Amino acid sequence: MTLLRLLLVFVLLALPAGDVHALPWPSSSTHRGAIRGAIKGFKSYSDCVDKLARSVPASALSVTLDGKTLSLICRAHQAAAENSEEPCKLIGSRDYQLKRACQRFYAIYSGKWQKCPRSGYPSHHEGLCLALSTRQPALCRAAKPKERPLCEALLGKAQRCDKLDKSDAAACRAQVRAWRGLYGPKKPVLPVAFEPSFEARASARSAGVKLPAGAASFKAAFVRYGLLLADATGQGDALVINRQFAPRDYYSYRNRPPLQVELWISLASGSGGAASYTVGSGNGGGKITFRGGNGRYRTMTAQSGTVKVTRLERKLGGRIVASFSLVYSDGVDKVALDGRFETFVRELLPLKDVARYVRYRFMPQPSTRHRSRYSSARLSPDEVKRISARIRKVKENRYWVDPSVRDEIAKNTGWIMYGGSISRRYQSGGSYSCYRMYTVYRNSVLWLLGFRDNDVVCKVNRRKLDTPEDAYAAYGTLRRTRQLSFEVERGGKTITLRYSIRRVRGKRRAGAAKSRKKRSKRTK
Repeated sequence: MTLLRLLLVFVLLALPAGDVHALPWPSSSTHRGAIRGAIKGFKSYSDCVDKLARSVPASALSVTLDGKTLSLICRAHQAAAENSEEPCKLIGSRDYQLKRACQRFYAIYSGKWQKCPRSGYPSHHEGLCLALSTRQPALCRAAKPKERPLCEALLGKAQRCDKLDKSDAAACRAQVRAWRGLYGPKKPVLPVAFEPSFEARASARSAGVKLPAGAASFKAAFVRYGLLLADATGQGDALVINRQFAPRDYYSYRNRPPLQVELWISLASGSGGAASYTVGSGNGGGKITFRGGNGRYRTMTAQSGTVKVTRLERKLGGRIVASFSLVYSDGVDKVALDGRFETFVRELLPLKDVARYVRYRFMPQPSTRHRSRYSSARLSPDEVKRISARIRKVKENRYWVDPSVRDEIAKNTGWIMYGGSISRRYQSGGSYSCYRMYTVYRNSVLWLLGFRDNDVVCKVNRRKLDTPEDAYAAYGTLRRTRQLSFEVERGGKTITLRYSIRRVRGKRRAGAAKSRKKRSKRTK
């Protein structure tokens, strides 16, 4: 392969465009693709640029290589030759992709995996760069599916290139030849045949939950990319499972699993990890997301349960085996989740980074003033419990509402506007009237007040809602009124939801006030 063809291969691998999913860093060579030889012969950045410019014809240079790419190739080799990442910082301030490519090259060549580009929260290193910089074939499992054959080929299994398409296989072999001599044989920390697995079974614990098809018993693929773990035991140590650590291209819209899982476990200090842990408030938690019966995605958090870790090896590529039994809730409905997983340590993070992540996850729900307008309508389980205790259903479609709840609704417009998917109803002839609630969040104030999916609200206190101004005027009277009535079309019938603003001391069953009066009369 001529120098020009070799440069073209590496530049194609470096650029974000195209379908080539190989090593995202370029390299030049004056010794038939041997990177070590190219770095050994490196004199200076300017000399490197001059040599490349003279070696490549001007016609090819204008089409395939621009000044930025030449700068990347030479800065990357300068960083490796000087054993410093400072040359990568000299690339243009806005050329973020080129800087990251230079950073990858330096991290892999120098064997400093901590220098690999980072992403996500908690911040973790890129899977392919992490595997190659640690010289550990077991960590190739953390790379993207299309990158894994190349990763394994570079780390001593050249035949893995045959798993790629014809065009990518040729580029893979060129990379293996270029990096030959850098990687020595290393015993993998995991068996060659080991494959991570995650199996779970979900079941609804309340009538309001309809799990999607396939969610009752499913397998999650994201654990094949490994888990994050603190590098030492102590306060804040945690085991983190997060679907976001998987490559984004895997989670395309069509490939979403029926139920997505996130789990973070606070490990006991000094236990080494293998033990039984309680999940709940302040001691580990989790989150599940699934498409509900109305087509909208629902999110629930783990309120209680246990996680039993039977094996935990605190090292890069170390094995992790655990089982779990959890109950998730959004404050109204509940879902139980039981299962097990077997995976590996993708990366060891500093204890302070894990502690910061855990603190963020365990933070109480922020006030609606600090939340986005859409999330402000979804109440935390504690808020649902607090507000539902101040709303009493005394009869069918009749409620008592504490003045404090009325005042909060008057302050937080998002509780009404974003409590579900709400829009004006379209009438034949191009006119609009009333408001249709296509979906109502089950952990919203609207749900607690008795509104349901597909309700159509036409009148408030006998006032029609023909225009948006009518709706704003009705909302403006909320703070002053003592009686409220909503005329609602539900299931082909018209009902009236009535609310009396009066002191509510505690949650009681419907009709409790009437039976209490009867008992007092008998006593007299």
